[in-house]
Amino acid sequence: MKAYEAGPSTVPILTETVGGNLERTAAASSCANALIVAMQAHTRSQHGDLQSGTAA
Repeated sequence: MKAYEAGPSTVPILTETVGGNLERTAAASSCANALIVAMQAHTRSQHGDLQSGTAA
């Protein structure tokens, strides 16, 4: 038995860890917005900030 279920879909399930995905995404687009929180004075964090642990 698998830890997840997957129904019919054309989009594949990611087979990497969250950390691995963040590293890959930050390397590809470290300045792109990754997290925008409107309820906290419109806080914005970029992929590179999240990876380095300096997200606001």
